[in-house]
Amino acid sequence: MKTDWRRHRPLFRVLLAVWLVCVILGSLASGSELASLEKMLPFLEWSDKIQHFGAYAALALLCMLALERGRRVAAALSMILLGVLLEAAQHYAPGRTPDLGDALANTLGAFAGMALGYVLTRQASASVR
Repeated sequence: MKTDWRRHRPLFRVLLAVWLVCVILGSLASGSELASLEKMLPFLEWSDKIQHFGAYAALALLCMLALERGRRVAAALSMILLGVLLEAAQHYAPGRTPDLGDALANTLGAFAGMALGYVLTRQASASVR
């Protein structure tokens, strides 16, 4: 039995908003704030690139699930722009430096999230017909 993701859009919109705030705050946190956060949440010690990939995959996936058909791809693609801008903004955050590798991981994660979201929403629309 296939799931109709459309009936869960309100929940996905809330999750998208919360995750977006978390990604923005995490991206702009100072180096000392990040060090304290990593002590409290040990899983944050994983590879930096895996964190970036996962964060942006989740953002793009939530865009695909939370929004209507005409807006979901544009919103998911905007997460790539967000990732590039936040990396550039790290130049102004104390103890942080922008990294092109992180921007690439953000971009690849967003594309992966879009692909997964496309598959899930495509299956849902096919099952409703």
